[in-house]
Amino acid sequence: MSVRRLVVLTVALFALLLPATADSSQTPARGAEFWVQTNGPQGGDGIAMASNPAGDVFVGTQGGGVFRSTDDGATWTAVNDGLTGTNVRALAIKSDGTIFAGTFSGAFRSTDNGDSWTPVNDGLEMPFVDALAINSAGDVFAGTFEGGGVYRLMNGSDTWEAVNDGLTNTYVPALTIKADGTIFAGTFGSGVFRSTNNGDHWDPVNTGLTAPEILSLTRNAAGDLFAGTDFGGGVFRSTDNGDHWAPVNDGLASSNGINALLASGGNMYAGTYGDGVFRSTDNGDHWSQASIGLTTPFVLSFAAANGKLYAGSYFGGGVFRSTDGGGMWTEQNSGLIATDVRTIAP
Repeated sequence: MSVRRLVVLTVALFALLLPATADSSQTPARGAEFWVQTNGPQGGDGIAMASNPAGDVFVGTQGGGVFRSTDDGATWTAVNDGLTGTNVRALAIKSDGTIFAGTFSGAFRSTDNGDSWTPVNDGLEMPFVDALAINSAGDVFAGTFEGGGVYRLMNGSDTWEAVNDGLTNTYVPALTIKADGTIFAGTFGSGVFRSTNNGDHWDPVNTGLTAPEILSLTRNAAGDLFAGTDFGGGVFRSTDNGDHWAPVNDGLASSNGINALLASGGNMYAGTYGDGVFRSTDNGDHWSQASIGLTTPFVLSFAAANGKLYAGSYFGGGVFRSTDGGGMWTEQNSGLIATDVRTIAP
């Protein structure tokens, strides 16, 4: 099961547990006044990650907003001033350091390295932002939940516009942009769409793509495209700008969704929802497990900075760092306070 479907189920269950009415005059339960905040446990859900040109790393969490590390992940600091949407699903950073955060409450922008945030939601009719990507001109693209599709924020503008001509599926959990400006949108159920005119029009490019539920997209330095899919479909690769796709799953022993993909240091990394991290040193032709030290197998996001890799995990696992290309991972959660507490037992 992918994290996106789990979130929907969790919200539904929470709604069932809510009382039918609220009585503000109800007397607090005995002992309620003895509760104090403990600022823990360390960890959280690392749903989105990004790094800036200076090497600072940012992680978006479920319920805790954004955290920043300026010391290679050794410590984290919450940077949420003005960020009223704390369920952060996507992060993207411009070349000038401007940060965009996609949340379930719309989009936010920071021009001071995360110290403060401003909502940027004019024209964004679907506020559930699931993916962000920025082209070389500074235009920002947002992939949204079902019904919204793709929105574009032109560089220097404060108003989004829907750009969905030809996009027959409007649930877009993944975006990637090639160096030449070609944009690829991964949809959940209809595969991949390509735009060669900055989002003005989209065409499906799915030849050979037998698993149309796309969870993640990335490209390597050579321009090859990789698509991570759900329901055990694994990873697909295109070496011809999306015209043809082929599965590249030799050694990728996972029947779970591929929630994250990263090209770094000549290697490819796949983060799975239940089987940890897999690494390929030959452009996806073969994969091997690369999860030593990873204490949770639910990997949702990746980032690379200063020669180090970062993996964001689910179910409170927080962030893990590797200094040797994925050979070994260590937990790096100092200051990363979990706000999504799922269970407590004596």
